[in-house]
Amino acid sequence: MGLISLNNLKPGMVLHADVLEPQGKVLLTAGSTITEKYIGIFKRWEIAEADIENVNEEELVQSEESELDPRLLRLAQETGATIFRFNDSKHPAIKKLMELFIKTEVKNLSRGAKK
Repeated sequence: MGLISLNNLKPGMVLHADVLEPQGKVLLTAGSTITEKYIGIFKRWEIAEADIENVNEEELVQSEESELDPRLLRLAQETGATIFRFNDSKHPAIKKLMELFIKTEVKNLSRGAKK
């Protein structure tokens, strides 16, 4: 079980806990399987994260990074380290920003490499 951010939700994942909208109404019950449709609903309701069975966000991010081109990942990490050099990299918000930056930067670099 683990809280997984909306950006990391994937179809096929199973909810460990109900997903509630801001006023407390249930959008999707525990045990439900995530689909693209539900991810879209969560985006419309601005749901930031969901508690998913048998998944840890840190492991999920590491797994995604292992599938990336190591050269592009290293370049993105170096750029991120420079940009975020004056920030506390252990702070949860900064850590999340760095993850998002690196993921986006690798996508941008890979598009540039394909041209």
